[in-house]
Amino acid sequence: MPTRLPADLRRLIALQHGVIARRQALAAGLATDAVESLLESGRWSRLQRGVYATFGGEPWREAVLWAALLRAGPGAVLSHETAAEVTGLADSPSRPIHVTVPGGRQAGRAQCIPGVVVHRSIRARQTRRPSVLPPRTRIEDTVLDLTQTVRAFDEAAAWLSRATERGLATPEQIRAALGARRKVRWRAAITNVLRDMSAPAPSAKPSAETSPGTARAPPCGHRRTGIAARASSRPAGPHWQPRTGSRALASPALASPALASPALASPALASPALARPARASSRPARPHGHRHTRAELRPRSGGCSLVRHRRGSPRPT
Repeated sequence: MPTRLPADLRRLIALQHGVIARRQALAAGLATDAVESLLESGRWSRLQRGVYATFGGEPWREAVLWAALLRAGPGAVLSHETAAEVTGLADSPSRPIHVTVPGGRQAGRAQCIPGVVVHRSIRARQTRRPSVLPPRTRIEDTVLDLTQTVRAFDEAAAWLSRATERGLATPEQIRAALGARRKVRWRAAITNVLRDMSAPAPSAKPSAETSPGTARAPPCGHRRTGIAARASSRPAGPHWQPRTGSRALASPALASPALASPALASPALASPALARPARASSRPARPHGHRHTRAELRPRSGGCSLVRHRRGSPRPT
């Protein structure tokens, strides 16, 4: 006749991914003979000393982790690389499994566990993450534990950066956990890294001169005329070419040394005697933009007024 398990024991087995400890089965009301009968019949199999699997076949990862915790005893929590594995801080399973037990407990019980590394800490219960199964250390304490097991500080800074970038812990939480510990290697360097992570990043505003695609405004009072004004309003493209003419001679492309003629650089042509004298003008200088027209004053009945004459029109007698 198959042994019927109590309801509380069945719920506990489901909570621990099919793994049960001998002490738990006896505390739930199962007799010692019933436990031995389950083992002899093959319904239960041994994973660790005093820890059994209630299913057949190869155990899965969660069952192996629960077996290590139950073998380490009450108060044991997953820590270091294994805690990083179950919280998403590490990307691959840890070999071996790391657990932390309270430091005041007897050392002989969890001295040698196959495939398990046992750490001891007097703050094992304070660093446990509440309401999470399987039991594990808090993320900020997991990060600090990992920084104490690496060889170089660059690896320690990489763990700090990974925890904050993945949103698992904030620099303030890690700094608070750091302050609760008495002995920490690289304390000053870790504090500086956490301070840099907490500092807000400077917001760089691109200026009009450095940002691409931004036209620089001309200075106040500047007037764009001629080819520059037409070129700025003309869309750029491979099919548009500037017009040739007298104004095209001012193009920088035509000022190339390869197009310069040796005759134009002759000293004879640069003689002051050949220079065209400036024509003297008796008219006063006009402001920029004024239209040059001929004007004269002549008497007129009813007063004197200014009469304008265009070029080429007969003058009045």
